[in-house]
Amino acid sequence: MKVSIVIPTFRRPEMLRRLLTSIAAQTYTAYEVIVVDDCSPIAEYSEVIGDARAQFPRFTFLRNEANRGAPHSRNRGIGYARGPLVALVDDDDEWLPRKLERQVELFEDSGGEVGLIYTWTDVVENGVRAPLFRALTEGRSLSSMLN
Repeated sequence: MKVSIVIPTFRRPEMLRRLLTSIAAQTYTAYEVIVVDDCSPIAEYSEVIGDARAQFPRFTFLRNEANRGAPHSRNRGIGYARGPLVALVDDDDEWLPRKLERQVELFEDSGGEVGLIYTWTDVVENGVRAPLFRALTEGRSLSSMLN
């Protein structure tokens, strides 16, 4: 199974670098990385993109001709995705090493009954994890997710 990781970005190359480092540390490696830059000055990303091309065997960098926003960039990246699974992630996020492994395993074990897997996010500011409320959602959860 293959995962297409889609990352919209705009003027945050160092955050993107940190995210890409966490993706490279994944225990599950059957993925491609698609970065969609939302029309940042190209020089800002040249080093990060050069390093990523050398690090990831399946890496695509797209640049929007005009600033269109993160939703447009995500959709554009999804349009280039080759994997049956898509993982959306923002450039200021960071993944734990087993994230993809665990999610792909859940899909494989579901027998085709699962259409979406999500994870909670820990907000960390200045090295301190913020306390968050986390409701449990199982089963047909579309309506509860939209509320």
